[in-house]
This record gives sequence, structure tokens and C-alpha cells, in this order.
Amino acid sequence: MSHKIFKSVLPETHLDIPMPEGTKLSPIGMKYIPTPWDAGVLSDSELIKLYEQNEGIPLSPFFIQQRSERHLPSFGLGSCTYDIRLGFEFRSYIDFSATEDQARDYTNAIDLANPDTLLTEQIMVPYNEYFDLSPGAFILAKAMEYFKLPRNVMAIVSDKSTWARCGLTVQNTVVDPGFEGDLTLELANHNFRPIRLYPGCGIAQVHFHRVLGDVNVSYGDRKAGKGGKYQHQSGTVGPR
Repeated sequence: MSHKIFKSVLPETHLDIPMPEGTKLSPIGMKYIPTPWDAGVLSDSELIKLYEQNEGIPLSPFFIQQRSERHLPSFGLGSCTYDIRLGFEFRSYIDFSATEDQARDYTNAIDLANPDTLLTEQIMVPYNEYFDLSPGAFILAKAMEYFKLPRNVMAIVSDKSTWARCGLTVQNTVVDPGFEGDLTLELANHNFRPIRLYPGCGIAQVHFHRVLGDVNVSYGDRKAGKGGKYQHQSGTVGPR
């Protein structure tokens, strides 16, 4: 059996890059041999290993098999993603233009330099009920899973295809190594019709990536050992 060999577009100097001791190079056409220095997306088998060994499982509760309830989007472990669920708590920004408060000396714009403009109101939705997100509306929500990432694993949160086809987007979020706490989701309705959201259904997918070696400063190490500003956050948390 012959193989076509393609000339590398990399400069010849890349051949001189030192490789860690124990690194194995596989010939073309042969199965790739992983090494302890590998970095990349964690597959379902790798996540199951972490779960069974009780070492560094990045979120809980952890469902090994995909599940779906009430014909809604699924949640649980996929081939190389984990689908997380929508929680019961939402937070909506207060529209000051609709209030009668004349004492405020700022506009209705959200201004990160002025914390008073970042006020939100809590909305709780029971499991057997739903919340209609209006056309063009934006809301914060909480995932049902609790995250605890080891120092050598990061996560990327992205949309689920089914929700995206309805016009709902979940803002892509990077979760740094060492983060621990509830995960706040940012949801937006780009459809001209309301989108009905059910607590407990699959809402977003998470890719877990093993980074190349432990980070020097994890999210939990920031601010003199107190962690990043969203470390150990509880519930749905707005911008700080």
C-alpha cells in the first residue's frame, strides 16, 4: 500500500525543535501513539476515566449517557463535548427608562465604569414551568452543573445546534484552568418570535481541553490567592 507524501510548508528549522523525552513519532498511515505531553480536546473516554478515577472531574453532576426529557434538547456526555443544562435562576437587566426614578444622573446605557447601571433583577422559574425570552432580548442564566477545573484543563462553552437553529445564542465563554463555581450563561434571542426556555433541558455544549502542562497562575491563583473575580461564584452573577 502506497502513500502520497506531501512536502511540508513549514520551514526546515522546525525539524530542530527539541521534543520532550519519551515523545513518540508515528509514520504516515500508522496509528497515532499518545504521550503524557499531549494537549487537545478531551474525548468521552478520557472524561469517563477522570470520572471513574475521581480525579479532576471538571463538573458535577456528571451523566455518562446523553439524556433528554420532554422532547427537549439533550444533556450529558457526547463524543467530545458535554451538554450542560439550564438552571432555574435568571437575571434580567433593569430598564431604567421605564422607571419613574428621576434622581439618577446617568443614561439608560449599560456602563461598566458606573456599577449602578449594571443592576439586574432575579427571575426564578420552577422545573415544571418555562420562561419566554422575547425577540431581541438578552438574559443571564445559570447552568445546573457545578464546575471545578484542574490546573491543566480549560473549557470552552458554545451553542447547541438545536437552539441555534431557533435563533438562540449562548455567548462563547472560556473557562480558565483552576476555575471553580457556578457557570453564568449569556443568552440572546435573535428570532422575531419568543423562544421558550425550560429549566433542566440541555442549553449549551462544553469542550474540555487539556493544556500543555500546568499553568503558572490558574484562575484560582489570581488576586493574591483569592482567585479571579468570578471564582466561587454562586448563582447567576452579572458583570463585576
